[in-house]
Amino acid sequence: KHEYVGGRVFALAGASDAHNRIAGNIFAQLWDAATRRECRIYMSDIKVQVLGNRFYYPDVMAVCDDTDSDEYIKEKPCLIVEILSRSTASMDRREKVDAYLSLPTLQTYVLVDSQMRQVEAFSGTPEGWREDRWQRDGVVPFACLGASLTFSQIYRGLELPDYVEPLG
Repeated sequence: KHEYVGGRVFALAGASDAHNRIAGNIFAQLWDAATRRECRIYMSDIKVQVLGNRFYYPDVMAVCDDTDSDEYIKEKPCLIVEILSRSTASMDRREKVDAYLSLPTLQTYVLVDSQMRQVEAFSGTPEGWREDRWQRDGVVPFACLGASLTFSQIYRGLELPDYVEPLG
């Protein structure tokens, strides 16, 4: 797969076992909530278009507005989840935060670490975007689906270390 950003094409590396299992856990746990809300939930093979000429493949995405005309591209997600790895974390935290938070329909952008038990979320509020971070354990809300997931659900079947503060 490739992502198209500002006229340039970037190859995507394959995902690790932990990355894939975390995305699968989140997708499976949110399926019923999405269905109850008449939303659709997608895993990594549907593109999202942002800022006109950027296309990304989010690891998990929910869409509740069914007015997109292209069956391969979504423009109105309410939820985007990216699973962080060493090779993608800086882009997911920098470039994609700016791009995703520009989407008027987006309510929540979630970053899930695949190396340790840590989750970050940007949630839309009337005052703007709020950033939350959970380490070791927590309950992560997914507003547009009216659902939340525990760390046990997100990291099910994985033995990952708890978060450790960086040195220095």
